[in-house]
Amino acid sequence: MKVLVLLILVLLASVAGSRLMRKAGGFRGLLRMLADFTGIGARSRVDQPKLRRADMNDLDQRMKARGERLREILAMAEDEANHQATVVLAQPNSWHLGERTAEAIRPFVRIHPSVRQILEHYSSIESPTGSSRLDVTLISQFYWPGRDTLEFSVDPTLETEQFWEIGRDSDGSPVVVKSREPTVYVVHKGSGPSSPAWSNSYPSVHHWVLAKHADSELGS
Repeated sequence: MKVLVLLILVLLASVAGSRLMRKAGGFRGLLRMLADFTGIGARSRVDQPKLRRADMNDLDQRMKARGERLREILAMAEDEANHQATVVLAQPNSWHLGERTAEAIRPFVRIHPSVRQILEHYSSIESPTGSSRLDVTLISQFYWPGRDTLEFSVDPTLETEQFWEIGRDSDGSPVVVKSREPTVYVVHKGSGPSSPAWSNSYPSVHHWVLAKHADSELGS
Protein backbone atom coordinates (compact mmCIF):
# COMPACT_ATOMS: atom_id res chain seq x y z
CA MET A 1 0.00 0.00 0.00
CA LYS A 2 2.89 2.40 0.79
CA VAL A 3 4.36 1.66 -2.64
CA LEU A 4 1.04 2.50 -4.28
CA VAL A 5 0.75 5.84 -2.44
CA LEU A 6 4.33 6.75 -3.37
CA LEU A 7 3.71 5.97 -7.05
CA ILE A 8 0.60 8.13 -7.05
CA LEU A 9 2.42 11.09 -5.54
CA VAL A 10 5.30 10.82 -8.04
CA LEU A 11 2.97 10.52 -11.03
CA LEU A 12 0.75 13.41 -9.97
CA ALA A 13 3.81 15.63 -9.75
CA SER A 14 4.98 14.77 -13.31
CA VAL A 15 3.77 15.61 -16.81
CA ALA A 16 3.78 11.93 -17.71
CA GLY A 17 1.56 11.31 -14.71
CA SER A 18 -1.01 13.83 -15.93
CA ARG A 19 -1.09 12.19 -19.37
CA LEU A 20 -1.45 8.76 -17.82
CA MET A 21 -4.34 9.92 -15.64
CA ARG A 22 -6.16 11.33 -18.70
CA LYS A 23 -5.58 8.04 -20.52
CA ALA A 24 -6.92 6.06 -17.53
CA GLY A 25 -10.09 8.14 -17.47
CA GLY A 26 -9.41 10.13 -14.32
CA PHE A 27 -8.05 9.65 -10.84
CA ARG A 28 -10.07 6.51 -10.06
CA GLY A 29 -8.95 4.88 -13.28
CA LEU A 30 -5.37 5.70 -12.37
CA LEU A 31 -5.82 4.05 -8.98
CA ARG A 32 -7.17 0.88 -10.57
CA MET A 33 -4.32 0.82 -13.11
CA LEU A 34 -1.68 1.21 -10.39
CA ALA A 35 -3.36 -1.39 -8.16
CA ASP A 36 -3.31 -3.92 -11.00
CA PHE A 37 0.29 -3.00 -11.84
CA THR A 38 1.51 -3.49 -8.27
CA GLY A 39 -0.60 -6.61 -7.74
CA ILE A 40 -2.49 -5.16 -4.76
CA GLY A 41 -5.86 -5.33 -6.52
CA ALA A 42 -5.25 -8.89 -7.68
CA ARG A 43 -4.37 -10.04 -4.18
CA SER A 44 -7.52 -8.54 -2.68
CA ARG A 45 -9.71 -10.13 -5.34
CA VAL A 46 -8.10 -13.54 -4.76
CA ASP A 47 -8.36 -13.31 -0.97
CA GLN A 48 -12.05 -12.44 -0.85
CA PRO A 49 -13.36 -15.77 -2.19
CA LYS A 50 -11.08 -17.60 0.25
CA LEU A 51 -12.66 -15.69 3.14
CA ARG A 52 -16.14 -16.46 1.87
CA ARG A 53 -15.28 -20.15 1.55
CA ALA A 54 -13.92 -20.15 5.10
CA ASP A 55 -17.14 -18.59 6.39
CA MET A 56 -19.22 -21.09 4.45
CA ASN A 57 -17.17 -24.00 5.81
CA ASP A 58 -17.59 -22.72 9.37
CA LEU A 59 -21.35 -22.34 8.89
CA ASP A 60 -21.57 -25.82 7.37
CA GLN A 61 -19.70 -27.35 10.31
CA ARG A 62 -21.94 -25.61 12.84
CA MET A 63 -25.07 -26.74 10.99
CA LYS A 64 -23.83 -30.34 10.94
CA ALA A 65 -23.00 -30.18 14.67
CA ARG A 66 -26.47 -28.81 15.43
CA GLY A 67 -28.12 -31.52 13.34
CA GLU A 68 -26.16 -34.29 15.07
CA ARG A 69 -26.92 -32.88 18.52
CA LEU A 70 -30.63 -32.56 17.71
CA ARG A 71 -30.78 -36.19 16.58
CA GLU A 72 -29.14 -37.25 19.84
CA ILE A 73 -31.65 -35.22 21.87
CA LEU A 74 -34.70 -36.53 20.02
CA ALA A 75 -33.49 -40.12 20.54
CA MET A 76 -33.21 -39.70 24.33
CA ALA A 77 -35.51 -41.52 26.70
CA GLU A 78 -37.79 -39.19 28.69
CA ASP A 79 -35.98 -39.92 31.99
CA GLU A 80 -32.61 -38.98 30.48
CA ALA A 81 -34.01 -35.84 28.82
CA ASN A 82 -35.65 -34.83 32.12
CA HIS A 83 -32.35 -35.29 33.97
CA GLN A 84 -30.29 -33.36 31.43
CA ALA A 85 -32.85 -30.53 31.19
CA THR A 86 -32.84 -30.19 34.99
CA VAL A 87 -29.03 -29.89 34.94
CA VAL A 88 -29.16 -27.32 32.11
CA LEU A 89 -31.78 -25.17 33.84
CA ALA A 90 -29.77 -25.22 37.09
CA GLN A 91 -26.61 -23.86 35.43
CA PRO A 92 -25.77 -20.30 36.53
CA ASN A 93 -25.99 -17.62 33.82
CA SER A 94 -27.84 -20.06 31.61
CA TRP A 95 -31.63 -20.05 31.31
CA HIS A 96 -33.58 -17.19 32.89
CA LEU A 97 -36.01 -18.75 35.34
CA GLY A 98 -39.10 -17.05 36.72
CA GLU A 99 -39.93 -17.36 40.38
CA ARG A 100 -42.85 -19.46 41.48
CA THR A 101 -45.91 -17.24 41.80
CA ALA A 102 -49.38 -17.55 43.27
CA GLU A 103 -50.78 -17.74 39.75
CA ALA A 104 -51.64 -21.37 39.20
CA ILE A 105 -52.51 -23.06 35.94
CA ARG A 106 -56.28 -23.06 35.60
CA PRO A 107 -57.87 -26.45 36.36
CA PHE A 108 -59.61 -26.72 32.98
CA VAL A 109 -56.23 -26.51 31.19
CA ARG A 110 -55.62 -30.21 30.77
CA ILE A 111 -51.90 -30.48 30.04
CA HIS A 112 -49.46 -33.30 30.66
CA PRO A 113 -47.97 -33.50 34.19
CA SER A 114 -44.42 -32.91 32.86
CA VAL A 115 -45.49 -29.60 31.27
CA ARG A 116 -47.56 -28.57 34.29
CA GLN A 117 -44.70 -29.36 36.65
CA ILE A 118 -42.11 -27.23 34.87
CA LEU A 119 -44.45 -24.24 34.51
CA GLU A 120 -45.75 -24.41 38.08
CA HIS A 121 -42.22 -24.76 39.44
CA TYR A 122 -40.63 -21.87 37.52
CA SER A 123 -43.65 -19.90 36.16
CA SER A 124 -41.45 -19.05 33.16
CA ILE A 125 -38.23 -20.22 31.52
CA GLU A 126 -36.34 -18.22 28.90
CA SER A 127 -33.44 -19.48 26.79
CA PRO A 128 -29.96 -17.94 27.18
CA THR A 129 -30.48 -15.90 24.00
CA GLY A 130 -33.93 -14.75 25.12
CA SER A 131 -35.49 -15.96 21.88
CA SER A 132 -37.35 -19.00 23.24
CA ARG A 133 -39.73 -18.88 26.17
CA LEU A 134 -42.31 -20.87 28.10
CA ASP A 135 -44.53 -18.87 30.43
CA VAL A 136 -47.54 -19.71 32.57
CA THR A 137 -49.07 -16.34 31.66
CA LEU A 138 -48.99 -17.24 27.94
CA ILE A 139 -51.17 -20.33 28.32
CA SER A 140 -54.18 -20.08 26.03
CA GLN A 141 -56.19 -22.40 23.83
CA PHE A 142 -54.59 -22.93 20.43
CA TYR A 143 -56.48 -23.68 17.24
CA TRP A 144 -54.57 -25.87 14.81
CA PRO A 145 -54.17 -24.13 11.39
CA GLY A 146 -56.04 -26.86 9.48
CA ARG A 147 -55.46 -29.33 6.69
CA ASP A 148 -53.20 -26.98 4.73
CA THR A 149 -50.52 -27.47 7.38
CA LEU A 150 -47.38 -29.31 6.28
CA GLU A 151 -46.91 -31.94 8.96
CA PHE A 152 -43.57 -33.30 10.15
CA SER A 153 -44.00 -36.15 12.65
CA VAL A 154 -47.55 -34.93 13.27
CA ASP A 155 -50.80 -36.91 13.29
CA PRO A 156 -53.12 -35.53 10.54
CA THR A 157 -56.09 -35.72 12.94
CA LEU A 158 -54.54 -33.14 15.28
CA GLU A 159 -56.80 -30.33 14.12
CA THR A 160 -59.74 -32.05 15.85
CA GLU A 161 -57.89 -32.24 19.18
CA GLN A 162 -57.56 -29.64 21.91
CA PHE A 163 -54.26 -27.78 22.10
CA TRP A 164 -52.75 -25.22 24.44
CA GLU A 165 -50.15 -22.62 23.61
CA ILE A 166 -47.52 -22.44 26.36
CA GLY A 167 -44.81 -20.23 24.90
CA ARG A 168 -42.86 -19.00 21.90
CA ASP A 169 -40.05 -20.61 19.94
CA SER A 170 -36.89 -18.87 18.69
CA ASP A 171 -38.59 -17.53 15.55
CA GLY A 172 -41.68 -16.34 17.42
CA SER A 173 -43.76 -19.39 16.48
CA PRO A 174 -46.16 -20.73 19.12
CA VAL A 175 -45.04 -23.63 21.28
CA VAL A 176 -48.04 -25.92 21.67
CA VAL A 177 -49.00 -29.02 23.60
CA LYS A 178 -51.87 -31.42 23.10
CA SER A 179 -54.20 -32.11 26.01
CA ARG A 180 -52.80 -34.74 28.39
CA GLU A 181 -49.88 -35.64 26.09
CA PRO A 182 -46.17 -34.83 26.59
CA THR A 183 -45.30 -34.00 22.96
CA VAL A 184 -44.37 -30.38 22.26
CA TYR A 185 -45.17 -28.89 18.85
CA VAL A 186 -43.81 -25.74 17.23
CA VAL A 187 -46.21 -24.42 14.59
CA HIS A 188 -44.56 -22.14 12.02
CA LYS A 189 -46.32 -19.77 9.67
CA GLY A 190 -45.90 -20.20 5.93
CA SER A 191 -43.51 -17.92 4.06
CA GLY A 192 -46.37 -16.18 2.24
CA PRO A 193 -50.17 -15.84 2.10
CA SER A 194 -50.49 -18.92 -0.09
CA SER A 195 -47.84 -20.98 1.73
CA PRO A 196 -49.10 -23.55 4.26
CA ALA A 197 -48.04 -23.52 7.87
CA TRP A 198 -45.65 -26.26 8.96
CA SER A 199 -44.77 -27.85 12.26
CA ASN A 200 -42.13 -29.90 14.01
CA SER A 201 -42.31 -31.76 17.30
CA TYR A 202 -40.29 -32.82 20.34
CA PRO A 203 -41.07 -35.89 22.49
CA SER A 204 -41.43 -33.75 25.64
CA VAL A 205 -40.91 -30.30 27.07
CA HIS A 206 -37.51 -31.48 28.35
CA HIS A 207 -36.42 -32.43 24.84
CA TRP A 208 -37.51 -28.96 23.67
CA VAL A 209 -35.42 -27.30 26.42
CA LEU A 210 -32.33 -29.31 25.44
CA ALA A 211 -32.81 -28.51 21.73
CA LYS A 212 -33.09 -24.76 22.41
CA HIS A 213 -30.06 -24.94 24.70
CA ALA A 214 -28.06 -26.67 21.96
CA ASP A 215 -29.08 -23.90 19.53
CA SER A 216 -27.73 -21.24 21.89
CA GLU A 217 -24.45 -23.12 22.40
CA LEU A 218 -23.83 -24.00 18.75
CA GLY A 219 -25.24 -20.84 17.24
CA SER A 220 -28.82 -20.80 16.03
